[in-house]
Amino acid sequence: MVIGSFEEEVFGSGEFSLEKLIAYGFALGEDGFYHYQTKLSIEGFSAIFAYGNDFFTGKVIEDDLNEEYTAFRASSHTGFAFEVGQAYKKELEKIALACYSYNPRLSKQSNRLISHIKEVYDIEPEYPWHDSNCIFRHKDNNKWFALIMSIEESKLGRKGDKQVDVVNFKADPYDISNLTGIPGIYLAYHMNKKHWITVVLNEEVSDDLVYSMLEHSYHSTLDKKKRD
Repeated sequence: MVIGSFEEEVFGSGEFSLEKLIAYGFALGEDGFYHYQTKLSIEGFSAIFAYGNDFFTGKVIEDDLNEEYTAFRASSHTGFAFEVGQAYKKELEKIALACYSYNPRLSKQSNRLISHIKEVYDIEPEYPWHDSNCIFRHKDNNKWFALIMSIEESKLGRKGDKQVDVVNFKADPYDISNLTGIPGIYLAYHMNKKHWITVVLNEEVSDDLVYSMLEHSYHSTLDKKKRD
């Protein structure tokens, strides 16, 4: 459970990894909670976070006074308090990306796909661009078999400029024309369109079909000896 509107917005519903929290810098205190303190990008302010008993909380401290600063939690969307709130939110997002069981910036279907890859193939996502876009690659040959990213719908030839999560899979060239006839599946964005497809991850395509395309992409990018 997370407490506070900023925390609820960033974390949503998921689970923290205590192991990852500790690696991030959270330390066990005498109160039985794990604590982490960091400076905010706004000079003179720090954030203190606490996790324990399935609760996550946080607060902002005004360093000179060593007192809690609560004005940032007001509903205003302008002014200094708003800037402090945005700086605090950025720290929450860093913790979420490093320590949460799902990526809060991605869709529910994207997160289910990430969990499925971990469970079936024992492969974790990599974030080479330090944003929500992530890749999955084989441990032995480093070849990619999936790329999850957030792009504007218009880049797929769809109407509108809304951001949408997609995944790129490798596909058999003979199957691509049939696959791209299915709503939500397109010729690959930003990759070779003869060998890759892009699948929208907004519940438009069923998980079963997504996992089937994932399996093909995974096996087609294995070393040839392992494919035999």
